[in-house]
Amino acid sequence: MRAPRRWRPRLLLIEDDPAMANMYARALTEYGYHVTLAFDGESGLAALRGMRPDLVLLDIRLPRLDGIGVLSQIRADADAQQLKVIALTNDGLFETMAACHELGVTDYVTKAMVTPRELGQIIARNLLAPTA
Repeated sequence: MRAPRRWRPRLLLIEDDPAMANMYARALTEYGYHVTLAFDGESGLAALRGMRPDLVLLDIRLPRLDGIGVLSQIRADADAQQLKVIALTNDGLFETMAACHELGVTDYVTKAMVTPRELGQIIARNLLAPTA
C-alpha cells in the first residue's frame, strides 16, 4: 500500500529572466512547491488558463504584456479574481506599488531584498492567509 500523496501547492512564476526564474523554481521546488514557469505576460496568462495555481508570482517588467496588464486581466476574470498574486519585482516605484495594491495584489516583494528561502516563507504565509 502506497502512502497518500502529499499536497504540493502549485505556483505560477511569471519572470522574463530565465536564470532568475530557474533559480527561484529550483529553490521553491526544494521547499515543496510545484512550480510552472512563464517568461512573458501573454504566456503567463495562457499558462494560468491551463492550470489552477494556488498562487502567482508576478514580475512587473515583462515583455509582451507587463505585470500590471497581467494583474488587470486576472482581476477582470471572474474565475481568477480571488487568486493570490505576489508581485515579485525590482520595481520599487511608488506608482507601481500603488497600481499593484489598487488591483488587489496579495503581497509586494522586492527581489533584491529577499532570498529564495525568505520568498518560500512569504509564499507559505500568503497561502495560509484568508482570501479577501
